[in-house]
Amino acid sequence: MKQLLSARFTLLIFIVVAALYSSWLLGFLLDPSTAQYGLASDLEYPGHPYYWVFILSDIFVGVSLTLIVAMMQVRLKRKFWSWLWAPILLGLLLFGLLSATSADSPLTCEPGYIRVCLTIGHHKLGPDSVESTLASAGLFISLVSAGIVSWRLRLNRYLGWLTWLTTIFWLASAVLFVRAADINRHLHNVQQLLLSATAIAILIIGLNVYAILQKDQPDF
Repeated sequence: MKQLLSARFTLLIFIVVAALYSSWLLGFLLDPSTAQYGLASDLEYPGHPYYWVFILSDIFVGVSLTLIVAMMQVRLKRKFWSWLWAPILLGLLLFGLLSATSADSPLTCEPGYIRVCLTIGHHKLGPDSVESTLASAGLFISLVSAGIVSWRLRLNRYLGWLTWLTTIFWLASAVLFVRAADINRHLHNVQQLLLSATAIAILIIGLNVYAILQKDQPDF
């Protein structure tokens, strides 16, 4: 019973994280003009209405995912570093930490700013873009790893298919976002698609973690 409650509590945190990551939807109520025509990161820009709500949401995403990883490390002990768990949880940790740190990062490269800036082609990426890109890489690693584990352990067949469909959906959204950024057209619409795909991916990872916990039954 304790193991089942722990698995359900972990899944509940994943649901909360997905909801927090979807806080940009509140922008249509709190800052309609920015939400309709700008990027989600614009909602966090100081001076915008309720910008602190969106910053706190990203920070809570990072804190919540870090909490999940810490809980799993305590529960799994040595199994934490197994092929089954390590890629999923470390990918989540990378995604969570960088989502939190990007909340207060400048959108452009400011003189003397200590965080990394990159230039790709003719695009200069500010710290927010760099950290968001690395965070997305962490999420992708976690999602793909969850799909592999689901297949190897022969978990719920429908969950396995849903995991791979979500992976394809997320990857297609990411490619479309990069393309939209390159041509500078429909960027905010495509970003909203990517943000939605990311929230779904968080839920799918949570469902896989829940299913693995039920099957693996590690000691708490």
